[in-house]
Amino acid sequence: MVEEIRKTNAASLREAITLYFEEEIRSGRLKPGDVLPSSRELAERLDTSFPNVHKALVPLAKAGLILRDRRKGTVVLESRQELRSVAIYVYRENLDDMPQFQRILIDRITERLRERGIAARLLLDNGLLFGMEQLEKWVKNREVQGVIVPIGSRNAILPRKRLQALPAAVVAGDTVGLDMAGWLKTAIGAAAGAGCRRPAVITAAERYRMAGGKWRETEFFRTLHAELKHHQLECPEQLIRCIHDESQYFRAGEQMTAFGFRQCNELLALPEAERPDALLVFPDQLITGIMLSVMRNPVPVPAALKLFVHRNWEIEEPLFLPATMIGISIDECAGKLIDNLLAACHRRPVRQYRIQPEVRTAC
Repeated sequence: MVEEIRKTNAASLREAITLYFEEEIRSGRLKPGDVLPSSRELAERLDTSFPNVHKALVPLAKAGLILRDRRKGTVVLESRQELRSVAIYVYRENLDDMPQFQRILIDRITERLRERGIAARLLLDNGLLFGMEQLEKWVKNREVQGVIVPIGSRNAILPRKRLQALPAAVVAGDTVGLDMAGWLKTAIGAAAGAGCRRPAVITAAERYRMAGGKWRETEFFRTLHAELKHHQLECPEQLIRCIHDESQYFRAGEQMTAFGFRQCNELLALPEAERPDALLVFPDQLITGIMLSVMRNPVPVPAALKLFVHRNWEIEEPLFLPATMIGISIDECAGKLIDNLLAACHRRPVRQYRIQPEVRTAC
């Protein structure tokens, strides 16, 4: 073994250890249940440090090839290619306050898994991470072989390291999603094409993010300014209405509908010469408040005000006014997440999918 490791074509001894054991496991020479030599034993035989061997085995554990157990040692796991059951892990105490997008996404993931003969187990967690403890038990007992963290869940914030350490295929929701910059380009292009010259933006998108020790505008707003300039549209700062950051939004106790309603009321109360001739609304949780405000004022739509709203196709809540909808298919998101899960199970690279939006008109 020592000679074979040293002969491995690798840039370092650490990489050589990783490649050697990966090949031994994939080839079947090391079988499920086999126990690898301890890290200290390997360090002595290879004349290297214990931390070096320990770090060499980390990629194998992350790939689900081995399980490191204090009592049993380092054990080879069975192949993850046989996906029988998947946990859908959601960091939320109940489903009642879950956005409709997430609920539909979970339903579509479940349906698509069942079509493949794979069971789905929904696991809700809370701030105490009791759900994470349950998930770790399921994985350890091989009750689930894969984990999906749906798009929009905040689960990736607290237990990310524990999720990554699971000896199972884990796919985070942020690997699939709407191309937000693409949404803005499409929306602004549609507004310009409809003859609008002075659009307003109402959004819950994050405006600033800490980067390099400084607060910087996010890609969403950088794209906004660039596209407005490209189409030579007038959009002064008073027409850009946003929640500056998510923590401020929740501290203020505001709901999306109330935020959209209030911001739209303020825009429509501006002097006539300063009012917008179009509204760009993102995300779709704001739509109800916007619609209520427009009907309350009232404003002729689309004669005096054209609406361009984010709306994913499976959302069934009605639009009360004519609007141009720009969105994606939630079912497509579910399919891409499962594609990534299967890729992880077969130890292929997980892709980053940014789905381009489509335009539809609602009368």
